Amino acid sequence: MDVRVKEVLDVIRTSFHKPITVNRLARRVNLSSSRLSSLFKEELGQSIKTIQKDQRLTCAASLLTGGNLRISEIAYQVGFNDLSNFSRAFKARTGRTPKQYRQRFRSKALSLSKYNGNGYRCSEVVVVDRSGRQVGVCDKIEAHRRGLLHRAFSIFIFNSQGQLLLQRRALSKYHSRGLWSNSCCSHPRPGGVLIREAQLRLLEEMGFTCALREMFTFTYSAQVEAGLREHEVDHVLAGRHDGGAEPNPREVAEWAWKDVRTLRQEIRDRPSDYTAWLKICFETAIRSAVIQGILDKRHSLETE
Repeated sequence: MDVRVKEVLDVIRTSFHKPITVNRLARRVNLSSSRLSSLFKEELGQSIKTIQKDQRLTCAASLLTGGNLRISEIAYQVGFNDLSNFSRAFKARTGRTPKQYRQRFRSKALSLSKYNGNGYRCSEVVVVDRSGRQVGVCDKIEAHRRGLLHRAFSIFIFNSQGQLLLQRRALSKYHSRGLWSNSCCSHPRPGGVLIREAQLRLLEEMGFTCALREMFTFTYSAQVEAGLREHEVDHVLAGRHDGGAEPNPREVAEWAWKDVRTLRQEIRDRPSDYTAWLKICFETAIRSAVIQGILDKRHSLETE
């Protein structure tokens, strides 16, 4: 990505709520406004104004699902001076008014939390053979200690800007602690239905849920710390979400939306910052998300 585009993007992402003009952004990187606008079209396929509005609406969705601010307060906080304009723009983006969006999120979260009882507890894993057929059940820690092949799932959540939701694993996790990974990972419980199990775990870890689609399955083995080994038949699922997240601090230390192209380079530059399974399946997950229409191809292309 052109360094000038990257610099302007960083400004937009931190100051999207302010009335920053294209001229002002162009002066910051010593370009004319027309040249900067052309660069954005070439690199990202979107105008600066569109990206700025998307940032505002993404933040608004986060505030709608993650707190109790009045809708008018949210509109002003993200940079809209007119509530009607905010409501129209939000509905054009999500298909729902801000009030409908908040009500739907709360209703979905409530129904899943009732189904889930006291939370997603997975003390046992499903042991499988090479074909993925169940051959038994084992204590989760024991399965990792013995390196038994077992069933797992990895979730990739994208937003409409082509960003992937990442989480940094809590320091209290029993392995891969403090590493950045994809949106959510876990093991389906014995007898559980894969998609439903994944949605419940997403809600447990990240505080929201959404429609998920299974994309592919891969098998891998990787040594992790404390003498444990990941040996999994991993079902990779993907979904779209433009709202916020309310991570469980017992599971997640940090979270962030990351451009696919930026993340690709960061994994290459700092592989030790990322989990083994993310590094193995990342490129296949991105290609599959594009093929299935979950991710727009222009967001996945290699940086020149």
